[in-house]
Amino acid sequence: MNAPVKPGITELSDGALARLLEAQPAFRRVQIRHAVYHGVAQTFADISTLPRALRTDLAARLRFSTLIERRTEVSQDGTRKILFHTADGAALEAVQMPGERGPDTTACISSQAGCAMGCTFCATGAVGLTRSLTAAEIVDQFLHLRRSSDPRHTPHRVVFMGMGEPLANLQHVHGAIEALVDPDRVGLGARRVTVSTVGLPVGIEAMAGWGWPLGLAISLHAPLDDLRAELVPPARRISIASLMAASLVYQERTGRRAEGSFYSGNWFVQKCATGGGILVGGQVIALSNLPAGAAPEAVSQDVITQMILLYCGAITVLGCIAAYWLGRFPIDRAQHEARVAALDATARADVDAAVTPP
Repeated sequence: MNAPVKPGITELSDGALARLLEAQPAFRRVQIRHAVYHGVAQTFADISTLPRALRTDLAARLRFSTLIERRTEVSQDGTRKILFHTADGAALEAVQMPGERGPDTTACISSQAGCAMGCTFCATGAVGLTRSLTAAEIVDQFLHLRRSSDPRHTPHRVVFMGMGEPLANLQHVHGAIEALVDPDRVGLGARRVTVSTVGLPVGIEAMAGWGWPLGLAISLHAPLDDLRAELVPPARRISIASLMAASLVYQERTGRRAEGSFYSGNWFVQKCATGGGILVGGQVIALSNLPAGAAPEAVSQDVITQMILLYCGAITVLGCIAAYWLGRFPIDRAQHEARVAALDATARADVDAAVTPP
């Protein structure tokens, strides 16, 4: 019979830790919290500020981390990817990414072991979902990256862009973010945490009520429902209109503008994007491309032409819908009108090229 798994130190609330240490002076709890969330110790034995007997007792009753490192890979640009296993054998990955400028790095962490969304360009989607991760398993990814980092390149940002759909694991993602932004635990600013979602409106609206100005990144990949459904299976039942409505609620409540990611193999999006943004459902969404290395089958030219024709017909209506909301955000109105005109002209030129024989 297997022995029961000991709880992880990051699973304990401050009250639970206080009860565990009731025979110790109160300052010991502060020492332990600081060592776990801000120190470089990898085990309880490494916490030199604690008496040896206490370190031994903690190791007998708790796990220092809920994760076991299995493999680390480092690329030429300094990107570091770590494969972890949980106590029950679930596999997950976390990545530390170098910044474009300066020494700061970003921790890209997973919210689930595997993923059930099935996006056609995503390797994790092909694996399927093993299970959702606990709040402690999510936080321990960041702590492991921070403890094992070169002090000059300590991660100061977190993006939920690893394995899994964060908004399909709302309870534990909320608990993890609570620890990440708590000054007495990890202590990151909420604006340094970004949650990426395939686009679950109920989850986005739930995030809007959490009270933190978190970044929101939506995996749009196309500005029209039919084309998006070819890449993102949940789009077959979740329209862009409902997704953009939830996005507006989030932006209004938090004051943070949503970012949209687009699969860079999407010819239609490449043609319609201008000035780093794209008009989707009445909103100008910041544009960031995903690499096209794991490209799905190309969308047929006929489908693309149909989508462009639909887009040209809808562009004026979308511009009117956007007018009110654009006034609420720091976007120059004249600049926006010029962008829409250029977008419309580009789309029409593509239609002419597609239907005119060479």
